[in-house]
Amino acid sequence: MPEYLHPGVYVQEVPASVKPIEGVSTSTAGFVGVAARGPVPGFVMPFGEKPKAPLITSFTEFTRLFGSYRKDSFLAYSVQNFFDNGGKRAYIVRVVVADDPKPVGSPPPADTNNAQLAAVALYDREQPTSTNPTGSTPSMAVIAQSPGAWANSLAISIQNATADPDHHFKLVVLDGGSVVEAYDDLSMDNNTDSFVENVVNSRSAYIMVKASVPATATNIADARPVPDPTVAVNGLASVSSPVLTIQAAASMGGQLSVKLTPGAETPPTTFRLEVLQGGKTLETYNRLSMDPTQANFFSRKVNPTSSYVQLTEVPGYASSMGVPTTIGMPGDTQDLSYADMPAGIKNVSKSPGVDGRTPGEGDMHFLGRSDLGTGLHAFDSVADVNIIAIPGQGNDLTISGGMAYCKNRGLQDAFFVADLGLLDPAIARTPGVVPDFNDKNAARDFVKGLSTPNDYGAIYYPWVRVSDPIGRGRNPTITLPPSGFIAGLYARIDNSRGVFKAPAGTETGLAGALGLCADIGDADQDSMNPIGLNVIRRFPIYGIVSWGTRTLSADSAWRYIPVRRMAIFLRASIYHGIQWAVFEPNDAPLWGELRLNIKSFMSTQFRAGAFQGSTPGDAFFVQCDATTTTQSDIDNGVVNILVGFAPLKPAEFVVLKLSQKVNLPAA
Repeated sequence: MPEYLHPGVYVQEVPASVKPIEGVSTSTAGFVGVAARGPVPGFVMPFGEKPKAPLITSFTEFTRLFGSYRKDSFLAYSVQNFFDNGGKRAYIVRVVVADDPKPVGSPPPADTNNAQLAAVALYDREQPTSTNPTGSTPSMAVIAQSPGAWANSLAISIQNATADPDHHFKLVVLDGGSVVEAYDDLSMDNNTDSFVENVVNSRSAYIMVKASVPATATNIADARPVPDPTVAVNGLASVSSPVLTIQAAASMGGQLSVKLTPGAETPPTTFRLEVLQGGKTLETYNRLSMDPTQANFFSRKVNPTSSYVQLTEVPGYASSMGVPTTIGMPGDTQDLSYADMPAGIKNVSKSPGVDGRTPGEGDMHFLGRSDLGTGLHAFDSVADVNIIAIPGQGNDLTISGGMAYCKNRGLQDAFFVADLGLLDPAIARTPGVVPDFNDKNAARDFVKGLSTPNDYGAIYYPWVRVSDPIGRGRNPTITLPPSGFIAGLYARIDNSRGVFKAPAGTETGLAGALGLCADIGDADQDSMNPIGLNVIRRFPIYGIVSWGTRTLSADSAWRYIPVRRMAIFLRASIYHGIQWAVFEPNDAPLWGELRLNIKSFMSTQFRAGAFQGSTPGDAFFVQCDATTTTQSDIDNGVVNILVGFAPLKPAEFVVLKLSQKVNLPAA
């Protein structure tokens, strides 16, 4: 209570009796699928924060984080369909087959079914050396931000810092030989603003780092990763005199090596350079010359184009020394590592990235595990996801599991959009190919046989043919699941008409659709609509549209998609809008405020046309008083609110009755 001590006027601000309830968004989607790169919720990283499903607002942002189209996944296509059809926001959950993480620098696993991170462990520049053989502890680990072979094209270049080369260093990230990120004047001292972990981990889109100061370092300034290695290659006629040096950054895809072979001339005047990784040839340069006056001089042909190495002639080279060669060395190759390392120790310890087995049709990895937060359960910590799809996973396990997940979420605030049937993405580009259960009778039988359908999801049929951006041939197409289109359609109708409007009808044309895998007529839909199979059809003038709006519920009260989604909207909006009431005194004043606030919100929805009825009293009611909250409830700290609404239901069957008007003669 304020104090009134001296005579005068006192001004106080009085809180409004109505605390506005804001309607939650109903158009934020969540997609689960396979991508080339990007964070994997539930994947255990060696260090750093746990990966989460990121929110994206465009297909361009999707490609930046997760890569582009893949031949073994429908995810990228479906996300593009979502945005093309009116979607604005979506969470993306990438799925991989994963194993327990290995220490950075571990050899690649024999079981390549499991996805692995690309990683390198860099040694300190003060160690190890031939005079310090015990200094074999890495001073900095570098890992890719997400698992997969995508990171094998990355390389880490350590250079001297610009401002303080004696104590700091520069870290450059290369992708395919091109610089994509550079961080200068970094320090290994965690008490400085330039500490490498703070700078790189907060800004990089490619890597994360973990720094440690070796115990043998005399002071913090001594702890800096080794600069890029340079190896010397001897000449054919001077086996003890180097004629060429080769420098390379630390590849995250595995140990690099080079093979230099003299040409066939007598004596050889040219040589061939091969850059290898794990026995695989990455680059080849033929007929290179050591003569700077020649057009095929090695530095002209290699240095401007190579993604991996840079070559430099040793001062004092003479043609009598011969062309450079690695023939005669073990395997006729030279590893790109430091010359003064102790035996058995390379400049970096590497483990390349592995994609692992691609989760296939009906794989449990898509549904995920709640204890790990993988698959669908990555959305457990996401409060604002409303439309969920697993594109292409149209089997009973996934459909029933997806609907059950939406129903069992804490707030029951999401709706599952299901596809019907399975199709291997690898053959989806084949002309005429269709998913299983594409036959009309098979589709009906499949829906009738679903194990646990409910009203928190809907199923759509058939699949859709669209242009394929990565297809081959003239006008390539691909067969896609409809869930991406439908999720975007939901978002578009929600934003233009409201969540109470059925996402079906002549205004629901599917942008990007060229054709359907099955042509459905009225007679076909007669047996599909009653069982909750929503059909996509082609009509003259209107094109390809959604022509069904039913859930799979056996309860007629929740038969229609807009009814269930409107209830989800009301529940979530009121839940978030009355949090202020927690711990307030539980008596009539609180009940009155709750009634007033919720009635105000419901009236707003009524004026927007969301309810059936011509008056607010016909459209909804809000009850919160002594009849809903008894003394026993009060003693237990409970206040009960009862809200009812008259939902709008779509006009599925427009019946036109015609009769003849008979003109009778005047009396």
